[in-house]
Amino acid sequence: MSAEAVIEAMTALRSAGITAWIGGGWGIDALVGERTRVHRDLDLAIRSEDLEDALRALSALGYETSLDLRPVRLVASAADGRSIDLHPVTFGDDGIGRQPGMSLRAAALRTVSGSQGFSAVAGTPRTDRVGSAS
Repeated sequence: MSAEAVIEAMTALRSAGITAWIGGGWGIDALVGERTRVHRDLDLAIRSEDLEDALRALSALGYETSLDLRPVRLVASAADGRSIDLHPVTFGDDGIGRQPGMSLRAAALRTVSGSQGFSAVAGTPRTDRVGSAS
């Protein structure tokens, strides 16, 4: 997936009022400040309540659902090979974003903004079961 396709997708989501956090390989690249390898897809964490709006925004760019494993993840792909792996997260009052099977402690994640103004997160997801204490 090209950097231009990443910027196009992030711009479409931002224009739709959706906050998305870049993870995976593109997230690493944002943290180190350069492209480290070729990326097959774009991994994004988004708020669960924004999932349908995100799909509508991405459909305008030619993406369609190609794998639906809700509530854990949903992959949207385009005919030309672009692919976005959406990870819906629900944030609780405790500041922890929960995705079935794992938790992302917002305070433990470092947000880095790139030159295009998009954010990536650094940190290791907690693999606690949702609702477990720690």
